[in-house]
Amino acid sequence: MFLCGWSAFLSYSDNHVAVMDSRIDWLLRLLQAIGLLGAIGTAVLLFILVHTLPERAIPWWSKLSEALVALACLSTVWFAFSLKLLSWSLNY
Repeated sequence: MFLCGWSAFLSYSDNHVAVMDSRIDWLLRLLQAIGLLGAIGTAVLLFILVHTLPERAIPWWSKLSEALVALACLSTVWFAFSLKLLSWSLNY
């Protein structure tokens, strides 16, 4: 939802440059709030993964799938921070 919202916003604003003013600040803040919830969810997922890995009762394929999901979440959070999609200011 976070990445889809940003891609929809960027594709729309590419064709309609006039919308890039303070009237859309609420939309950008909403997208940032969704991204922040995703980053918090990633931290929770990593906490669960760390506690799941040493458990012998859980099959290895479950651990592998949890690790892959955690890797996907981490890459999304890295993508959001590296492109400054999550920031304190709205510079556009």
